[in-house]
Amino acid sequence: DTMVGKVAWNGAGVPTKTPAVPVNLDGRRLPYAPEFKFSLGAQYTLPIGSSGWSATLRGDYSRQSSYFAREFNTANDRIAAWGVGNAFLRVNGPDNRIGIEAFVKNIGDNNNITNSIIESDLVGSYRNVRILDPRTYGISTTFRF
Repeated sequence: DTMVGKVAWNGAGVPTKTPAVPVNLDGRRLPYAPEFKFSLGAQYTLPIGSSGWSATLRGDYSRQSSYFAREFNTANDRIAAWGVGNAFLRVNGPDNRIGIEAFVKNIGDNNNITNSIIESDLVGSYRNVRILDPRTYGISTTFRF
């Protein structure tokens, strides 16, 4: 490799090292650092008759303000504020040996972007994003021996 003007070049005339470009990030927010984030949850359990069975209802919600995916804080780096709610109903048998749970996750079926990666211009500057899982629901059972 040959050094010319602080850029390393190989024998074919192709740069092998990108030169440093100074960038002032003073006053910029850290990546993936929303100004606020909170989670709320509530749970209530009540007996079902005198048979030893019980039912537990639980709900939770989390929300966070907008944030940036990179330290540059450009419009392309901004991830909008988002929130997600979930609900669960669990019925337990005597001694918790039998359990049946119904759940709904992402009740509002929100598809908010939660993560963004902007790739280098060396590979086309494409953007990868991750979104919340879609609304999911189901039933699960537990048997303990």
